[in-house]
Amino acid sequence: MYISCSFLFTLSPLPQGVGTAEDVLIEILCTRTSEEVVAIKQQYKSDFGRDLEKDIISETSGHFKRLLVSMLTGSRDPSTVVDKAKARADAQALYKAGEGRWGTDESKFNQILAARSFAHLRA
Repeated sequence: MYISCSFLFTLSPLPQGVGTAEDVLIEILCTRTSEEVVAIKQQYKSDFGRDLEKDIISETSGHFKRLLVSMLTGSRDPSTVVDKAKARADAQALYKAGEGRWGTDESKFNQILAARSFAHLRA
């Protein structure tokens, strides 16, 4: 599958030491299907001769880096069917990981946001 990576030229390739366009990375990785993420990684390698994951690891840090690397795994559920009970359980888990505790459990957010289907996240 060929995906036009013209939007990647805003990253072309990720600038070393200059910082990254975080909003572009979020738009690219958080709004695409798993199949599209895999194609984007392949196209980035083809266009720039570099590994997108390695560039992201090099140019981002902390919880943001972990979220982007999670998104790069391409493990988002493609289903359009929503399990309401699972959605409620995830909502509770996100509350407990954020508002319901002192500090934030970012790993729980990453786990849910990177793996659940778009339909599930909207529910």
